[in-house]
Amino acid sequence: MDCKEAEKAIAGFVENKLKDDTMEAFIAHTRTCPDCMEELSIQYLVAVGMSRLEEGGTFDLGGELERKLESYENRIRRRKRINATYFGLEIAFVAVMAFVSVFFLY
Repeated sequence: MDCKEAEKAIAGFVENKLKDDTMEAFIAHTRTCPDCMEELSIQYLVAVGMSRLEEGGTFDLGGELERKLESYENRIRRRKRINATYFGLEIAFVAVMAFVSVFFLY
């Protein structure tokens, strides 16, 4: 993902509307691009901060943004582990079926 794509994805991130693959690319880019991280922080502060001001509560938007990013990173890691596990199970199933097929053919 480049800066232009990341900038377009910020609203979707703030609104929790990004698909997993887009979210993964977005987070990877913003974690390595200080300009995009700054833009994300500003837009997050404006969008979420305005609603919080209306509610009248206290908040730590910088901390919330970091926790939100970490939460998505953890979700992406879990999804990858699950996908790897399923892939491993599929390979094992195919191997067992091949063995059974050979065993029963002879």
